[in-house]
Amino acid sequence: MNQIITFGEVLMRISPRGNKKFIQSNMVEYYFGGTELNVGISIANFGGDVKHISSVSDDFIGDTAISYLINSV
Repeated sequence: MNQIITFGEVLMRISPRGNKKFIQSNMVEYYFGGTELNVGISIANFGGDVKHISSVSDDFIGDTAISYLINSV
């Protein structure tokens, strides 16, 4: 398979724990993704050679996003 390049934003979804509403919970979970990114991760998990082009913030959130994505494959 040839190399596949995806590009798009990296999204951070913040969700209250336990399927509750924000007002009902004082704890949240976060997930990183985005349509193009999710497709790229799926292809990589099937053995494809994938690169993703995007921009993330130069702070602990951007570092966390990159770490999360590297460990998703």
